[in-house]
Amino acid sequence: MSKFQLVLFDIGEVIVKWRDTWLYHAVSEKFDVSEKTLTAECEKEIVNLHTGKILENEFWKKIGKKVNSIELQKVKKSLIYDTFKEKAKLNTPILKMVKTIQENEIKVGVLSNLEKTTHAILEEFGILDRFEFQFYSHKIGFAKPDKRLFKYVLDNMPFESSEIFFIDDKISNVKTANSIGIKSIKYQNAEKLKQDLKKYKIL
Repeated sequence: MSKFQLVLFDIGEVIVKWRDTWLYHAVSEKFDVSEKTLTAECEKEIVNLHTGKILENEFWKKIGKKVNSIELQKVKKSLIYDTFKEKAKLNTPILKMVKTIQENEIKVGVLSNLEKTTHAILEEFGILDRFEFQFYSHKIGFAKPDKRLFKYVLDNMPFESSEIFFIDDKISNVKTANSIGIKSIKYQNAEKLKQDLKKYKIL
């Protein structure tokens, strides 16, 4: 029997096959701007979008100014919505593991850097209701790897840090979680995750 009472999953690249770089590529092509420059500016500003400090149209207005694109500054339609709907795919092997974990009487949850638009699409996908605990950066006001986000999680659930197992595709997030006592591993692929979960008696 596992000592873990809850398994927390990141969403992007774990539950859902999605990378922000796909968005940057699509936007750079659509507005004919340097992908390298656009990506660099987006990475500087993305935390404000993820933490709900700015809305998507404000985000693109700021990026448009930085990359000298009048068209991008004026955009009203959600670029995230269109690209995410087209490119994102559910990671079916992981969702099967989620079901097995629940059958083993271990709770499951999500902890994700997520802005409002992507959150709405995931609601449309109908995958979020299977997770008993849900933590989203745009609602909490902090984003991974900010330690305050993980402390918020610990303060808002009935488990000790030692009873929580966390899976994320970014090593910076894994390191922060481990630093406050949450056992965390870096996601590489479904087969490796299955081995890891068996090792910790979660599967």
